[in-house]
Amino acid sequence: MLEECAVGDHAGNGLVESAIRQVQGQFRAMKSALEERYSFRLKGERQAVPWLVSHAAATMNRRRRDDSGMTPYRRWKGREFNRFVAEFGENILYLQADSAGKEKFSYRWERGIYLGTRDESGEAIVGTPFGVVKAKDFRRIGQPDQRWNLEEFNAFNGVPWEPVPGQPGQIEL
Repeated sequence: MLEECAVGDHAGNGLVESAIRQVQGQFRAMKSALEERYSFRLKGERQAVPWLVSHAAATMNRRRRDDSGMTPYRRWKGREFNRFVAEFGENILYLQADSAGKEKFSYRWERGIYLGTRDESGEAIVGTPFGVVKAKDFRRIGQPDQRWNLEEFNAFNGVPWEPVPGQPGQIEL
């Protein structure tokens, strides 16, 4: 049963405020790791920030267990999350959509930036210079020195509410 708390009643919102603090802590840890990888300071106006907030919350839902040993993801889906993930902001190779069986002589993998995984479909969320796309499959780049290319990271475009710049809400992420 849904209940409403009085305005300003912080004790009544204790569980929610605790969850917010936990997501904030996870966000700060992932932001710190990203800054360490790229040797730069991530500012609040960067397009990566809303994706990182979403990824931090999703990571907690997939991995953090409650007192009964279950994750929120397992309560929702009925099974544990077992998809392969990359580190947030890592340069990856992703399989272009609808490329199977077409133009067999062409290269089907493109470079992009890993921004997370959709819980609904298991697709990777990938940042590209042309916008954010969903990918059925992705691979980590073999050479560690090529996994963290700051120029490629800076080149990706798109935010959750406008994944493809100039086309608000065209892709459900």
